Amino acid sequence: MLLSQKAMSYHPLRKTELIIKKNIALISIFMSFVLILTNIITVEKFDTGF
Repeated sequence: MLLSQKAMSYHPLRKTELIIKKNIALISIFMSFVLILTNIITVEKFDTGF
C-alpha cells in the first residue's frame, strides 16, 4: 500500500494513465480470449449433442 501511494503521489496523472492503458489492453485481450473459448466450447457441445 505505501509503495503504491508513493508512486501515485510521484506522478499521479502519468502513473494512473499508464496503469489504465495497460489494464485496458489486458482486459481487451482477456475478453477476446474468453469469447473465443466460449465459442469453441458451445460449438463442440452442439456438435456432440446433435
